[in-house]
Amino acid sequence: MIPTSRQGFSLVELLVVISILSILSLILLNNYLQSTVRARVARVNNDMRVVASALEIYHMDNNAYIPFVRGGEGTLVNRVIVPMSVRLSRLTTPIAYMTSVPRDEFQTVATTDGSPLVFFDTYDYADVASLQRLGSQDMAGMTSGGMWRLSSAGPDRIQAYGGTTAETGWTSTNLLGVDYDPTNGTVSAGDIVRTGPPSQAGKAPSINRAQGSYNEAFRPYVRGGSGN
Repeated sequence: MIPTSRQGFSLVELLVVISILSILSLILLNNYLQSTVRARVARVNNDMRVVASALEIYHMDNNAYIPFVRGGEGTLVNRVIVPMSVRLSRLTTPIAYMTSVPRDEFQTVATTDGSPLVFFDTYDYADVASLQRLGSQDMAGMTSGGMWRLSSAGPDRIQAYGGTTAETGWTSTNLLGVDYDPTNGTVSAGDIVRTGPPSQAGKAPSINRAQGSYNEAFRPYVRGGSGN
């Protein structure tokens, strides 16, 4: 009888192949997740450009930006218009400066001051004129040095309202108010922020986004409510 040869993989060889396939799968999955986040960041930036254009056209027609507080007497805490989509609804009706209020691609799961999450159905918006009417001493500090400010929670999904600086006295946002930067990691701390034209009203922040001089070093978030 002629012996037949048996060919196949040893157990060690199979384990090596499985390990290599697992590593390749993890690399491909990570690249996919990063590309998804990058696409969502691009969508947020595009949405903000649309809202910014609508705000400027609204300003040309009305000689004012839309307010983020209600009229009459009161304080900032109980006068703000919520949810956020209602603040921007004037851009859609009665005149459609844009077709609809976009939702934030990065749904807020936490805020730096514990505000109800249901408020954040779109980008946070604030304007200097409303702060002036309320007698706020921070004014442009709360709008990152601009006439208005939009902010997305960003990939970390923690809304810090665009952040401010220690000079404004709003320490709850100062500690965590950093800009999102993908060089810190595709999913990293920080809000995605867009500002309107520069404003000198009140205390403009020393780190002024509207003037293009925002140079604060990256600091990671700590969910307990303080920054490192």
